[in-house]
Amino acid sequence: MQKNDDFDQGVCMPPAEIPSEDNVLISSAHITTADAIPEQNVLIDNDIKNQEDDATSNTKQSLRERLVKDDIFRRKFILWIFLCMSSGILGWVIGQLGPSLLDLKEITNCRLEEASFFLTSVFIGYLMGAIISGAIYQRMNPFLLIFLGITALGVTSAAIPWSSLYGVMISMHILKGFGFGVLDTAGNSVFISNFKHEKGIQSYLHAIHLMFAVGGFLSPIATAQFLMQDLPSTQMDENLNFTIYRNTSLLSTSSLPSNLFIKYSTDFSKVQYALQTANNSNMTYNDDLHDRNNTEHIQRRSVLYKAYLISAVLCFMLAIPFLCMCFTNNKTYKEEKSKQMDKKAELPIRIKFSILFLMCLFLGIDNGMEDTFFGLFNTFVVVQFGWTKKSGSYITSLYWASFACGRLSAIFIGRRLKASKLLLYYINVFLLAMIGLFVSTMFAFDIGIWIFFPVIGFSASVFFPSMFIWTQDFLTVAGKVSSLLLITAALGSMLNPILIGYLMDNDGSIWFAYIILADGIVMWIMVWVTTYVSSYVKKYHVGSKGSDWRHEGGHFILNNFQIFAFTNCLTVYKMARRLGNFSVHFRFTE
Repeated sequence: MQKNDDFDQGVCMPPAEIPSEDNVLISSAHITTADAIPEQNVLIDNDIKNQEDDATSNTKQSLRERLVKDDIFRRKFILWIFLCMSSGILGWVIGQLGPSLLDLKEITNCRLEEASFFLTSVFIGYLMGAIISGAIYQRMNPFLLIFLGITALGVTSAAIPWSSLYGVMISMHILKGFGFGVLDTAGNSVFISNFKHEKGIQSYLHAIHLMFAVGGFLSPIATAQFLMQDLPSTQMDENLNFTIYRNTSLLSTSSLPSNLFIKYSTDFSKVQYALQTANNSNMTYNDDLHDRNNTEHIQRRSVLYKAYLISAVLCFMLAIPFLCMCFTNNKTYKEEKSKQMDKKAELPIRIKFSILFLMCLFLGIDNGMEDTFFGLFNTFVVVQFGWTKKSGSYITSLYWASFACGRLSAIFIGRRLKASKLLLYYINVFLLAMIGLFVSTMFAFDIGIWIFFPVIGFSASVFFPSMFIWTQDFLTVAGKVSSLLLITAALGSMLNPILIGYLMDNDGSIWFAYIILADGIVMWIMVWVTTYVSSYVKKYHVGSKGSDWRHEGGHFILNNFQIFAFTNCLTVYKMARRLGNFSVHFRFTE
């Protein structure tokens, strides 16, 4: 014991005394043994950081150098190209339904109300495909899922123009929606899984969604060339006059010999034969004309299969590369997945559920609002302001153009901003534009509508892909999570237009402006609430240890989130009441 005391005193020497080499070695041994366990954790964290730094340093290289030197990145880049093509094909196939709806109605010989159920059938199939794809994503090859989704789109595109039975047509559109849901879920999941560590992930994802918009824009233009064309009014008048003249000529020429025959002969059997011959010739000509018109109608109607055949060929051609990837990229995909350590598993379930709820709610409202703009804004400006249908079509086209420009700009802006920052900037511009559109609507300011409506399309274009990337910061967006996000987005697309259409039909078209403004305010609140939660997630993830994060931090975040959500909901309710009173007062004063 005494030696140990002397030993300790020898280690703790006064500053004036020079330590020996043995004491330095012994003191270093004490430090090493005391900090052995923490250094192991630091080494593990440094390994993880080094992997991320390597991925970041690779992005600083030029794209050409990475494609030449990095074999894994080259495979990812090829995958990204085919995902862009699949997104373009997806937009092409979906955009083909709107222009060809009336021709499909003629093929099935149904009413317009019954033909409109084709759109609903696609949404039903989409929900089924998203649910099933999310459930089996972890159990089978994801490239095989993409292959099956594209194949389903190709088969239905080839079969729809020949489905003359209404039930078969409905089944084909459900199968088309099923392939749409499978392809959308698996494609987004595969992209996130392979590009989540790339610095330019936003640019890649915005490019994929831009291709969807391009396909949806080009498809109606190409399909319009094969639609059934109505006969011009002048040609219909000429055909009608020619038919009347021909029938009159037949009757006059047949009556002339019959009258002469009656005058110069008393053989009434011959009179009956002459009249019957004239009438039969007239009926024969009418039947020939009717058959000819039916033949022309069938020929014009059958041309639609050419447009759908183009879609089928494109789908089958694109399905081949993904079938090859099932055998070539499966090993690389599993290796990348096993090497990456998932830090998101450290988050408590309650925090994950809260974040997922916010993301799903935002995407549901966003998709419902976008589909409402596409489908009902033309009706709104025509009914509310008395615009012409042509003007409504022009402003809708302007919205589409600004929407595509917004996604194109996000490809370049996304390289410098994170998804959360990009979404914050765009959502603020979006809310200001929504308020401007609402004020222009209340005071019937047409120029304001032409200004603010395209700004809304430009700012809203980045919401869907940015929210997907932001979710990846907290959760692994693959399989079930991706499926749940897409399911809620599809539900919003189905429910929001129905609600607004019902209110416009029963309580007035001004309710379009009310609901759209409410959607914009709720979306703005959701983004800031998610920002609030994510700031605490990062704070407690860095500063807390062990159970303190899981219990104290988690409950603290949820309690503050509940208070914040309640106060904002109360604020929105009060604003809605005031807007309602203002609208009543405004109508009364007018």
